[in-house]
Amino acid sequence: MGLFFPCQVSLAGAFCWSPVKSAVPPERKHKTVKRFLQTVTNTATYEKSVLGEVVAQDLFDIRQEGVFASQFALQNKGAASKKFTTFLSQHMAFDICYTCATLLLHPTGKVSKTDFALYRDSNDMLGCGEVWLHCEVDGKLWTLLSVWKLESYSSNTCSAIWTKTESTMLLDSQQILCPLTWQKHGHQKIVTLVQMPYRP
Repeated sequence: MGLFFPCQVSLAGAFCWSPVKSAVPPERKHKTVKRFLQTVTNTATYEKSVLGEVVAQDLFDIRQEGVFASQFALQNKGAASKKFTTFLSQHMAFDICYTCATLLLHPTGKVSKTDFALYRDSNDMLGCGEVWLHCEVDGKLWTLLSVWKLESYSSNTCSAIWTKTESTMLLDSQQILCPLTWQKHGHQKIVTLVQMPYRP
């Protein structure tokens, strides 16, 4: 199956000013395709309609509350589950608690559930953790994450290898620096790229 645009047709020297009749080759397979799709004969109008949908979605997104926030904040506050409030009450006393899967960072960016985040601990050392959730407790932001231990750092590739531990931590969300680009690296290990401002 092929998809052709006016510029491609023009370069080919065929049908330069005529609409493309069909982008589906006349084979048996096209019957299934046409059962669910319609033939595009005016690609210029089709491209404009797709662009309109994309712009409309972008305009909708930027109208959301807090989209241009430049401080640490929960993206969408939600009521904490009974299980989490029970867990939290074992560690601290509180009146109001909200949770969210995504935290907006300062000055920009966000880190979400299942992301690996780079943070700076109380000893000014860099650490890595897998985010479980973010919460706002009586106006203060916390992030629950599993702790991963630094095994090695390569200055040649600007990457670090981390090993999973059995520890979990409730971290002050303002200690989070950025989300990390990562991939698996053997059993219970990951390798991450370390952004330039935080490289040793």
